[in-house]
Amino acid sequence: MIKVKHLNKAFGSIPVLRDLNLTVNGPLVLMGPSGCGKTTLLSLLLGLEALDSGEILAGKVINAVKGGVVVNYEANRVFIPASQITSDRETDLSKLEGQTVQFKIIEVDRRRRRVIGSVKRALAELRKEAREKILAEIEVGKQYDGVVRSLTSYGAFVDIGGVDGMIHITELSWSKIKHPSAVVNVGDQITVYVKDFDPETGRISLGYKKAEDNPIELFRQKYHVDDIVDAKVVKLMKYGAFAEIIPGVDGLIHISEIA
Repeated sequence: MIKVKHLNKAFGSIPVLRDLNLTVNGPLVLMGPSGCGKTTLLSLLLGLEALDSGEILAGKVINAVKGGVVVNYEANRVFIPASQITSDRETDLSKLEGQTVQFKIIEVDRRRRRVIGSVKRALAELRKEAREKILAEIEVGKQYDGVVRSLTSYGAFVDIGGVDGMIHITELSWSKIKHPSAVVNVGDQITVYVKDFDPETGRISLGYKKAEDNPIELFRQKYHVDDIVDAKVVKLMKYGAFAEIIPGVDGLIHISEIA
């Protein structure tokens, strides 16, 4: 059902249609009253409907043009400016051709007979909805599949589906590491679990290393008192030497036990 207010927005006031409901089942072409030629009315009407409703749409990118891309939505063309796709001006938009993208209608240009969309607005809304859903369900110990978004000297930030959490460097490995990149890299898909959550700030602390990989537990399972083991001396002190039995577990050999 097409609303008359959208006809009025698209082509000016049409008093005779004020109380009339129209149903469109196919392409609708209107001859402009000012002799401007044929105009595809359906594209503008669909655009106005979507603009009013705020609905997120999906369509296939049919070609990249100067300043953006053209998306096919239900046999109608929607122009999406490059600035509404990405913040990176160097992005090759031709790589989007053939891909399906989600977008929102942000403007209907009646003068130029053009419907304009935004991928950024759609992604921001979808991310907000995902964030709200996760924050409503989150609890300590719950596992999530996430993607590493960035690394700092003190940890890694992971997107767990619309919201970021941080894995402190000490939670990445049971062994001491100098930088998170020794364990994960940007773009890695990893499984994490919630260690702590502050509902007031929305801050999420994540864990990555697993309890079953704790070197101390592995040592206890494998070795017992009086076992003879091969070890590597890793540090010498005045009172003895430290030897690595397994990665992450060192033992002290007292000087009185050496000579």
